[in-house]
Order: sequence, then structure tokens, then C-alpha cells
Amino acid sequence: MVAVRIVDQPGTGLGLVTEVALREGDVVASICGAEYRSHPTRTSIQIADDRHMDGLQVVAYLNHSCDPGTYVDVRALTVIAARNLVPGDALTFFYPSTEWAMACPFVCACASDGCLGRVHGAQRVPTAVLSRYRLSAHIRELVTVRDAAAAP
Repeated sequence: MVAVRIVDQPGTGLGLVTEVALREGDVVASICGAEYRSHPTRTSIQIADDRHMDGLQVVAYLNHSCDPGTYVDVRALTVIAARNLVPGDALTFFYPSTEWAMACPFVCACASDGCLGRVHGAQRVPTAVLSRYRLSAHIRELVTVRDAAAAP
């Protein structure tokens, strides 16, 4: 894991910031030692249709943003820089990129131009919005099934 610091982030609670410069594509963290569950929890990351990782140690402090600085590669179990980051930048990811239906939906505090407002998981996000993000394979599959079921 690169050097990160847990900080109190107004409006979101504890979160992570980088202490070093990162380039887009750099591995920020590897996820290991996680516990697997069949259901989501407040701190889990969904890695398949019916599989969630919990007990994520410092990775559990990755907050949500609609303009994220990282993404989670659930196949490689890594957190990757989504763009160049400088020391002090918040390490966030777009929760619906891995989560279909969240255990604890919440009001987003990111205030980015494309903010979702309320974060429930990808199940409730329009396909056009999801297309702006790197999505996990299981989320892409679930969106395809959802869209096919809604087609006339």
C-alpha cells in the first residue's frame, strides 16, 4: 500500500488521503485478509452477484464520491488511481461501481457537478450515468439484465 492517512473529512466522517503523488493507474492498495459474506454490510465491497468482502482494514475508509480519485478492481483485489493525485487528495471511489443494492444508502456529500444526491447502489442509477464510470463486471452484467427486462 502506498502511504495513506486516515483523516476526518467534514460531511463524510473518517476517510483516506494520499501522502504521496500517484499517477493514473498506480496501485494504491491491495485488499487482503477480507471476510466473505453473501450480503452487503455498511463497510463491505461487492465482488460478485452474491459475494461481498468485509473486514477491509484501511480500505474500509475509502469514501464515496461521484467524482472519484480511485476505483476498485474486484478481480485483482486492488484499489487503483483513476487519475493523477497529489499528496492530500482524498482517496474515494464511486460506490455503485461495485455495489448493486447497498445495505445503508445515504445522501452524497461530494457536491460534484454530476452528484447522484442519494447513493443506493447501481440498481437505482440510470445506465447513462453509470456509463461515465469504470464498473465491475458483475455490475455491468446486472445493468444489462435490468435494461433488457425494462425494454419494450
